Amino acid sequence: MNNCPSVSIIILNWNNYSDTAECLSSLENIEYCNYDVVVVDNGSTDRSGQRLKSEFSWCKFIFNGDNLGFAGGNNIGINYSLEQGYDYILLLNNDTIVQKNFMEPLIETAETKNDAAGVSGVIKKFNSEEIWYADGDFNTLFVRGKVKDTPKSQSDTYQVDQITGALFLLNSDYICRDVLNEEYFLGQEDTELSWEIATSENWNLYVNPNSTIYHKVSSTRGDHNSFRYYHSTRNRIIFAQNNLDALEQIIFLSFLIVTRIIRFFEWLLVSRFDLILATVLAVYDIIRGKRPRRLDLLDKYEN
Repeated sequence: MNNCPSVSIIILNWNNYSDTAECLSSLENIEYCNYDVVVVDNGSTDRSGQRLKSEFSWCKFIFNGDNLGFAGGNNIGINYSLEQGYDYILLLNNDTIVQKNFMEPLIETAETKNDAAGVSGVIKKFNSEEIWYADGDFNTLFVRGKVKDTPKSQSDTYQVDQITGALFLLNSDYICRDVLNEEYFLGQEDTELSWEIATSENWNLYVNPNSTIYHKVSSTRGDHNSFRYYHSTRNRIIFAQNNLDALEQIIFLSFLIVTRIIRFFEWLLVSRFDLILATVLAVYDIIRGKRPRRLDLLDKYEN
């Protein structure tokens, strides 16, 4: 590209040297001509942040004293990048591997689509050509973003309703400080940001299928742990309260109650009492109007 707008790539690390190091190694060799990598260490307790800083001195590092969650940690990097005047800010999961030419198509779309607040590409599963994300929308019944594995086009940019935070290029003209809602802590932040953009009058989301990265799906969160289920349940209710009308909220809550009762019986059969407790705690915290991060559940958090 002749025109190379400045890009700040934000990588969030929490006690995960291996994945973050592999991600940074892939970023070191990309072909794009005007970018910086900002590593935000989110209160790691294993000194992985210090180790990364010593090995990847070409990156910029920010150290948070505490674990601020996905939103809080990324907001630190976003705020720094806005202060530095970058044209674009790229949120990139630390468990991804990028191709050398992944950035150019994203910037091309952002520069040619005047209404582009966010741009993503095709995300494939790590060590595979199987597509994990190529499109996305939002389901008000489940109250969650849905990733789709079929591109609308093999070569042309297309509009979408939801972009995953694993690869989310943001136009600095759109975003403001603390753009991610920190009351979620883990999950739904990228969904709410996508919702706000997709339902706005003047901004849209796009995918350029010529940009490809690889994602170690679920390696940053695990699949079946109490920390995840607590935030999944709580955050979906918060999202509904923040964004849906009264009827949509009633329908969602009715659906949630039925599905959680079914899950309770399934968990009882396999003695997963921790998941039952986590779900009950989520509802309890919503009822009492509190938004704790429940870091006490982190001992069951599977990295």
